[in-house]
Amino acid sequence: MNFFIIPGNPPAIHFYELWRKEIEQYLPGAIGLSSDYPALQWTSDSAFFMNQVSSHHQKNFENFCSRVSGPVTVLGHSLGAYFSLNLLNECDSKIENVILIHPFLRTPTKRGKIILKTVSTFDRFSLLKNMILKQKRGLQYLAKDLRHVTEDELMKTFPIATHEWNIVGKDNSPLKIPSHHQKKISLYHTEMDTWCSPQVIQELNEQVKVYPCVEPHDFITQESYRLSLLKKILQNRE
Repeated sequence: MNFFIIPGNPPAIHFYELWRKEIEQYLPGAIGLSSDYPALQWTSDSAFFMNQVSSHHQKNFENFCSRVSGPVTVLGHSLGAYFSLNLLNECDSKIENVILIHPFLRTPTKRGKIILKTVSTFDRFSLLKNMILKQKRGLQYLAKDLRHVTEDELMKTFPIATHEWNIVGKDNSPLKIPSHHQKKISLYHTEMDTWCSPQVIQELNEQVKVYPCVEPHDFITQESYRLSLLKKILQNRE
């Protein structure tokens, strides 16, 4: 099994790398790659920014495909699910399956809107971002997982939040998956997810395989959740 992971935001590669290694240990012969997010110059053009990020993930994917033999399973978490669907549109012949995990594909819940608007505000003011970086050590007492998020990743979080809000967060259009892609896609979600609304689940349930799970949106930060979700994914692939 070859697999390609596209993280969510914040792009805390530490946790996705842990999951990659766990998958490789659990499945002898499996080869994976966790894609990173690019550091892009500031722009007010959200469509351009998101296209640049998509292109970056596609480049990482194509480089990975050149090093392995056979098709690849793409695992997209949260915002990574949005880029996973873009990748499927561009590289269909190289992709065996796309697994969307708590996908952020359309307007989030009220709580999600508040979070994205708040982080987007920070992105407009360098002073605020610098203050957050200075307080990172103190904030770790409130969120211990934050110590695994690098300053570079933290700084990427702000512009990503700005543009995902403009492109994904404000999108209320119906979610349509091309018929020739539907059999390749499966989705895992938990109830009352901030980023994956019931409307999205309802729309996708009529188009792709949808599996409820107990693992929370931040499953990636805990080994027990990562492994239990992996086992569910493998059972449903059989």
